[in-house]
Amino acid sequence: MHEIENVIESYFESWNQGFKTKDDSEIRSYLSSDFMGYWSQAGMREPYSYGREIDLAASLKEMGNGIKEYQHFHLSERDGGNEVVTIGIETNIINNETHKAQSMFVWRKESNQWKLLREYIEIEGN
Repeated sequence: MHEIENVIESYFESWNQGFKTKDDSEIRSYLSSDFMGYWSQAGMREPYSYGREIDLAASLKEMGNGIKEYQHFHLSERDGGNEVVTIGIETNIINNETHKAQSMFVWRKESNQWKLLREYIEIEGN
């Protein structure tokens, strides 16, 4: 098992705690200072982009009760092992409604800690 797998599990658990507490500080602790995210839905012309400044606390409140899970299917190292790319399925259960997304995460080692550098999330069509 690659050490990043434990980090990803902890990252998603921080989201699940955030859904309960509406506090985004633990989630933010995983984000690189260079973080960029891209979110889309099948059929959209171009993705929505966001950086570290995104208001996660507002998103947690807006989403209400939620659970996030992630299952990766592919993991690859690059840059001499200082970056790891994972590809998988993210499942979000928001207020008892399931939303699945194809996801790719780029993690980078920064000061001996893994930080989320980029995420690409594409919600599957209805």
